Amino acid sequence: SRLLPEAFAPVPYFWSDQHGLSIMASGITAPRDEVRVVHGDLQSNRFAAIYGLRGYLTGVVAAQPPGALVAAAQVVLGAAIGARFVGMALPELGRVVLLAAFVSLAMVLVAAGAAFGLAAAAGFPAPALFLALAPGGLAEMSLIALSFGSAAAFVSTHHVVRIVLIVILGPLFFRLVVARRRSPG
Repeated sequence: SRLLPEAFAPVPYFWSDQHGLSIMASGITAPRDEVRVVHGDLQSNRFAAIYGLRGYLTGVVAAQPPGALVAAAQVVLGAAIGARFVGMALPELGRVVLLAAFVSLAMVLVAAGAAFGLAAAAGFPAPALFLALAPGGLAEMSLIALSFGSAAAFVSTHHVVRIVLIVILGPLFFRLVVARRRSPG
């Protein structure tokens, strides 16, 4: 059997908007950790701070995070996801990438078709509907909606509902599929 590298444990994180202040945090921190502000200052509510214990980084917190920190967080998350492919054979990786590209394109085309159909039928703006229906992360689609001056609350609400439905209905669907495969007939 092939030895697989040990998977990285996921790092907890959150991003929230509270009373007009964007807060981003990642890591597992404790009251005994040392805290150092590395960007901005606490009084202005624009800062980035790191938490550490005995020379090890345990977490990062930012309010109104600078673009460089957001980009760095995306790189870290991408690297953590990419690390899961360590040890995969190149042909197998090629098949995974090709399948992912095909499924992504299909989902984008379905979202575009549904958005333009609903826009014509219901009178909603097609760009907002597309961002609400398109595959992608809640934060990313909401930021795109904000940058386009589109209805960010509308887009965010649709993505939250989609996430909740997947979390609730996904396990039920997979239990049903497994039960049907196990039953004779």
